[in-house]
Amino acid sequence: MSSEIDICNNALAVLGETLIGSLTEDNKAARLCNIQYAPTRDTIFRSYPWHCLQKRALLARSSTDPLWGFNYRYALPSDCLKVIEMEEHNDDTTVEYTIEGRFLLTDKETATILYISRVTDPNEMDVMLRDVISSKMAADMAYNLTGNPQMVDMAYKLYKVAMAQARSVDAQEGTPRLIVENNWYDERE
Repeated sequence: MSSEIDICNNALAVLGETLIGSLTEDNKAARLCNIQYAPTRDTIFRSYPWHCLQKRALLARSSTDPLWGFNYRYALPSDCLKVIEMEEHNDDTTVEYTIEGRFLLTDKETATILYISRVTDPNEMDVMLRDVISSKMAADMAYNLTGNPQMVDMAYKLYKVAMAQARSVDAQEGTPRLIVENNWYDERE
């Protein structure tokens, strides 16, 4: 079982800092972890379409349609951090949509999306994703906790390696998405 404290303590261990037992402890490390954890987690979640965070949803249509540009407005799920794609409804055209605030606007009469969800239980996250969050927190807290620029550089290097490894492994889960050939270059001649 993993927890937010475990993720924070992994970050502190990278920096050689004393581990914490709670985010509410009255010390600098706990206060920084308390400030950094949720924003760092959500930033990492939005940065890549992590498979362990993906969900699908049929959106509820809003009672208020857009004033212009699109015909319909749909409320996004409360845990939606990023829309990855909107279902094309079995036709060959690309579905046009935009996100405005907590709403998706489109001309489609129904809206089914694939999205990145805000997962708050670390046990529902891939182990490598938890490591990315820890390493990013370590990099972001390094100077405040150590005052050592070399430690900051080392922590950011560890973060970049952790991110690259996690993305590589995540990309291997599932069938690769088909990339449609674009003949634009050939057709212009």
